[in-house]
Amino acid sequence: MFLEGSAIEDENKNIFYVIFYNDIDDEIYVKPKYLYKSSKYYKISENKSPYLLQKYLKYNIYKYSNYLKKYTYIFPIEHISKYYNPIAKCLQILDRPTNIYEKVARNIILEIIKESNEKAQNFGISGSILVNLQNEKSDIDIFYYGNNYKAIYDSLVRLFRKRKFSPFKGNLLKNLYIERNFRKIIDYKIFKKIEKNKKMEGIYDKKFPFSIKIVKKRYLKIIERKNIIEDYVNTIDSSEAYLWPAKYVIKSLKNGEEYSIITYRQRYVEFLKKGDLAKIKGEIEITNEGKIINVDEKGYIIPLQ
Repeated sequence: MFLEGSAIEDENKNIFYVIFYNDIDDEIYVKPKYLYKSSKYYKISENKSPYLLQKYLKYNIYKYSNYLKKYTYIFPIEHISKYYNPIAKCLQILDRPTNIYEKVARNIILEIIKESNEKAQNFGISGSILVNLQNEKSDIDIFYYGNNYKAIYDSLVRLFRKRKFSPFKGNLLKNLYIERNFRKIIDYKIFKKIEKNKKMEGIYDKKFPFSIKIVKKRYLKIIERKNIIEDYVNTIDSSEAYLWPAKYVIKSLKNGEEYSIITYRQRYVEFLKKGDLAKIKGEIEITNEGKIINVDEKGYIIPLQ
């Protein structure tokens, strides 16, 4: 069992983040994150991943998945030398934090546990803290693996209301706007309004950015992949917008067709509310649950507010 948000290290100390584990076909879908070279770790940006991996890895991880019906990063199990378990890391931090970032993560999780009465064993720590590569630019990445989705969300609403947590604002908000490459597609005022209402990411103690992913397993059987679509839509259901991956039920303004958006991109969690109009771009997937638009790094959601 490979948890979402966990990490894998190969024989050469290269590190990959686990996005999803397909236990039906025993496939681990990953995001390449750090290359180890000359006793140093180098963070891999999305646009440089294919070139760097082809140059430095001694094995192939870009393969065709019958389950996803496309080529993607699938990590070969035989090359795993170390597994970073986010739940084990979380429990270690709650018991014995070793640095300021772990102490902050501990405080955030304890606030959520206290407010929600949830078990500590259902939380995990991901990202750079999980693999011990945190620095002053690191976010606190928290995962929730339990089934009490709404209880966790409601507890976060209360914690923001009590000002234990706060939305992104000031320079931290501007930096987030730039980092997510929204300057050319989303007006800053719209972005600011969206972030102000988010509960799945924010700031702790005025300076520590954090995000929380409430994991909901979605076993969609992809029957067929079709073309990339761009559409103007109306949001008719956003009740699962806070989950990861986020889901929106939308209606096309062009032809009235209803379908769903699924996205694993944290930036698009809590991005639309019921009644919001948006321009979207993503890949059409025909699944056992109907037509899905997968908004990945090649797609977008642009609110029209």
